[in-house]
Amino acid sequence: MKKRNVIIFVLMLVIMFAFSACKKATLTGITLDTKEAQLTFGPNEEFNYDGLKVVASYDDDSLKEVSSFTVDSSAFKKGELRQYEIKVSYSENGVDASASYKVKVSLGALQSITLDTT
Repeated sequence: MKKRNVIIFVLMLVIMFAFSACKKATLTGITLDTKEAQLTFGPNEEFNYDGLKVVASYDDDSLKEVSSFTVDSSAFKKGELRQYEIKVSYSENGVDASASYKVKVSLGALQSITLDTT
């Protein structure tokens, strides 16, 4: 009888471990990698987020680069020389995460000056 109880107990532990190992990781946040993204725009340049990488973080400490994120650039005005905050959002299994980064519209570096002395 004791042997049977021990076997049942061990089987229950194995089953519990198997179910806990199958638990899907839950999204805890996102981080933005802007190293390859354009952060400065000219006064007539349209906003784009080419090169932006979004990495999702999970409660099991895993990371995954994702591509199905949304970008809110509604505050960006290409003719206004200033800094703008761009919000990035990502959702997975009913969990939402967001982060933001800054871009600016500027005149850029002066390339040349032509002086007409006539």
